[in-house]
Amino acid sequence: MSSLLVKLQIFSNKNFWQSVLHSKLGICVTSIALGLIATLGFAPFNMWVISLASLAFEFCFIASLKSKKQVFFSSLLYFTALNTITLEWLNFVMVDFGGLPYILSLLVETLFACYLAIFHAALTTLAYKFSMQKYKPNQSLVDNQEAQDEDDEESVEMADSSTVGSFIPQGISQNYLFPILKFAQGREYRFFKNAFLLCFLPVALIVADFIIGWLFTGFPWMYFGYSVLEGPFSAYAPLIGVRGLTLILFISAGALALAIERRYIYLPVAGVLFLFGVFVLGVQYTTPLNSVNVIGIQGNIPQSIKWDPRQTKPSIDKYINLTLEHFGKTDLIVWPESAMPVYFEQVVPLINDLNNLAYEKNTAMIIGMQRVTPQKQSFNSMFLLGQGPDLDNLQNYDKRQLVPFGEEVPFEKYTRQLGSIFNFPMSSFTHGAYEQKQMFLEQQGLSLIPALCYESIFPELMLSLHDENTNGIIMISNDSWYGDTRGPQEHLAIAQMRSLEMQKPMIRVTNSGITAYINEKGEVVKRLPSNVDGALQMNFVPTKGMTPYVRFGNIPLYILLVLLIIIGIYLRSQDQDERIAILKEMVRP
Repeated sequence: MSSLLVKLQIFSNKNFWQSVLHSKLGICVTSIALGLIATLGFAPFNMWVISLASLAFEFCFIASLKSKKQVFFSSLLYFTALNTITLEWLNFVMVDFGGLPYILSLLVETLFACYLAIFHAALTTLAYKFSMQKYKPNQSLVDNQEAQDEDDEESVEMADSSTVGSFIPQGISQNYLFPILKFAQGREYRFFKNAFLLCFLPVALIVADFIIGWLFTGFPWMYFGYSVLEGPFSAYAPLIGVRGLTLILFISAGALALAIERRYIYLPVAGVLFLFGVFVLGVQYTTPLNSVNVIGIQGNIPQSIKWDPRQTKPSIDKYINLTLEHFGKTDLIVWPESAMPVYFEQVVPLINDLNNLAYEKNTAMIIGMQRVTPQKQSFNSMFLLGQGPDLDNLQNYDKRQLVPFGEEVPFEKYTRQLGSIFNFPMSSFTHGAYEQKQMFLEQQGLSLIPALCYESIFPELMLSLHDENTNGIIMISNDSWYGDTRGPQEHLAIAQMRSLEMQKPMIRVTNSGITAYINEKGEVVKRLPSNVDGALQMNFVPTKGMTPYVRFGNIPLYILLVLLIIIGIYLRSQDQDERIAILKEMVRP
């Protein structure tokens, strides 16, 4: 029994668990586990509370580590685990369409997830370093301590080799808000946890998100803001966009991390951010207009046969057969991306017939297909039919942001020789011009922001086409690339965020799912099941007006980032008197 009690006492000892968690294995297991838990906040699970809790515990864990190396690897493992799960659809693409063995595909995906995580890890480490200040002990406290040592037979217990709790009376916890860390050559620094968790770390992670969304054409797939399409925090999206919303979550996680360490004085920071979201939730910045009847056609052509020349005519016939009955009965018919697996120039007579039918029946029609110029430049495009009796003034939009290795191949002279993984069909597109016009439906009086598939994950790209005349968003996609993974659900959530940011409804039409109508609140009002063919009838309610995010873009976010840096510097400059720190330690709740 005594042996059992001793073991229980060891397991209940805080120092024991700290030594376990701070070991190499402990850091690996803890960081990976928290990263995996964080994925539950994203589609299709959408449990944002769990995602936020995971962030808070990871922040708390990082702040308890004793070296920059530990901080770097904890952050790296956390975000690698998160990225690996949310990007599982890459395995489907590489195995089913690229011909890679599953093990090799998993390795490639994990390495890519690690590459994305490196930026978060590096900037987290930089924020950790910036949260320190060279330690200068208070001389009066030193003198008092020396006097006490002369009177007492036992000296005051000092900190271990990783921390120096200099001049701290016995019985007082050394888990300070400003712990003292000892580095090489005896250098000592005071670590300001409050500045790190509330200011520098949130800023660092947002900067990392910006880099990931820009470097090498960018891949901004899963921001933490996408986990809160519902609840009070979602109210920030129309104010400061998904990036600003992500910053709010990081600040809240920092406040909760301090609360985990019983620094409850900072808990109101998260409370105020939450309550402000409650207060502004449901505020309407745009005005609804008269509804428009829209039909989205989901042909469900298997990706494995989509580019087979023998299947071209059957594929086109299928879309036409699903469409004909709706001419004259609806205001707009929409086909998905690459609905016709041919170049526009190859089927001009067919396009002319569809245009004339749409014009005669007073039904606008948007179709996705490719076009090629006399200079042999090909574009992934969408076309608006039914606006006139001929094709002379046909409106079209060319995709501006191409999928790396899917629609364009970097260093293709060399990479295409490496195998089928770099030779997907239709992978030599040209970028569309950055400045393009919206799709204007003259008869319906609608102005719609066009987006093709991958473009929807770039917030600023879609925002760049918004103006005072915008009434909604038209997004066409081919999510068959994702298969039955969580990819289509994640892509839908991203689309919902675009509608929520602008408070503009979205017509979203895909080849195999998820075809859906998203209202101006970012809610999926109606959708078709995945992997079925059919037509989705939508009672599309356009809106007019601008949200604060549309008006000011990322300017408020930049202001917040600067303010956080200033506040962090201020917190880092606070009085280093150990006696004050001890007093705060004793009187905290």
